[in-house]
Amino acid sequence: MNYEKQFAILKEEIKELEEGKVKNSLTKIENILDCLHKEFVVQREEKVITRIAEHISKRKSEIRSGKALLKLEADVPKLVVHFIPFSAFEFEMLNFEIGLNFKNYQGFNLKPLYVETGYDYRIDKDGVYAYKDYYGYSKLNSTGVFEAVELGMFSYNAIYSSLVEAEILEVLKTYQQVLSKVEHKGDFLVSIQFLNVKEFSLIYRNEIGLDNSTKPYKEEDLILRPIVLSSIKENVDLAIKPIFDELWRAFGFTGSKNYVNGEYVKDK
Repeated sequence: MNYEKQFAILKEEIKELEEGKVKNSLTKIENILDCLHKEFVVQREEKVITRIAEHISKRKSEIRSGKALLKLEADVPKLVVHFIPFSAFEFEMLNFEIGLNFKNYQGFNLKPLYVETGYDYRIDKDGVYAYKDYYGYSKLNSTGVFEAVELGMFSYNAIYSSLVEAEILEVLKTYQQVLSKVEHKGDFLVSIQFLNVKEFSLIYRNEIGLDNSTKPYKEEDLILRPIVLSSIKENVDLAIKPIFDELWRAFGFTGSKNYVNGEYVKDK
């Protein structure tokens, strides 16, 4: 877009407004502002989403090969979870911080997924993480970017639907509480990936309380499409349902059986 030309036209139309030529000038000004909005706001958001996608793709490759915070075995089943504020990727090469107080990092209530005890904390240049060797970690960066990698839930070569959904919801709600302390505003993206899960079944509980299993999944990875939340204050049970529905559709169901009338039911 020729910005100099657009601003010159805008200046001319404002002058015509001053001379009383209101109707046509207002229409032209509205069109110019629409173009500028698309150029500056919409395209900027698209660039942010692209940067986030590139970051997730890079981390996926690194985590798969074992290049994670911990020395994790390469090419074994892993659950990878990302929560990423758009603000963290709004400007390239900028040392952006969201305002977290890392002196009180234990108050963040970080813990590895599927781990209740025996984990420890560590600080690095990017932020803080809770970890347990051979199980995984949950990390919160100073930018507000959250990453969790988990291995322990896949010991039996299956995805236990109730367990996975409950753990993801719990950590998302913890993240929600942490970001609420800094009054974060703006969109953020939720990404969930299952790596190296070929031949895994989905385990679910039927109407009479017995565990059933689906046919095995036939692809190497199960990459669920991310969702964007417009506010950290959203109802996360409801907001994340499209991701869980896609997980179940990958195994032949219409949606998650752990929701009843649109509401999440724990331990169903």
